Amino acid sequence: MSHLRKIDNAIKKTEAAVACIMLVAIVLIGTLQIIFRFMLKSSLVWSEELMRYLFVWLAFITASIAVREHKHISVDFVTSYMPPRVNLVFYYISRIAMLAYIFLMIPAGVSLCIKTANVQSTILPITWSWVYAALPVGMVLMLISMASVYLLDVKNLKAQIKDKIKGKGGE
Repeated sequence: MSHLRKIDNAIKKTEAAVACIMLVAIVLIGTLQIIFRFMLKSSLVWSEELMRYLFVWLAFITASIAVREHKHISVDFVTSYMPPRVNLVFYYISRIAMLAYIFLMIPAGVSLCIKTANVQSTILPITWSWVYAALPVGMVLMLISMASVYLLDVKNLKAQIKDKIKGKGGE
């Protein structure tokens, strides 16, 4: 089990590092574009396209980080007033929905990569498959993140149920 934890920690650190590098690159390229366009009166033709592609990749990588850290937007107004058993059911339903989405999007992303393998980007010397690869890669990372936190989430929810039962029995 410790090997899996080490691999998971390596994935977690790599995701964070890559996301930070991409964000810094986007900011630096944007700054360069502003300097070249307004101060040097010569625009960098490749900068906007590269920033857009980096942002697409950044979005999918950070989506995986958000799954791992429970940072996705959620409406917990209803569930905060529900008993822990109902919350556990909602947790299972939400994870099943997420898995269904992920397992639909991985083949769709791979299909997009295959279809666009020969389609050149407008300015950069890459094909669109490199951009669309963010979809299946991001979905696989989300799947790993879900698996990483699943057991602890269920353990915590079940502990809440036990605490609730003990609280009622002791009254």
